[in-house]
Amino acid sequence: MSMSEILISMSGMSGIT
Repeated sequence: MSMSEILISMSGMSGIT
């Protein structure tokens, strides 16, 4: 998993899209 993918998944968990 690349850094951007991690940031996207974290944002998704937080509800930030």
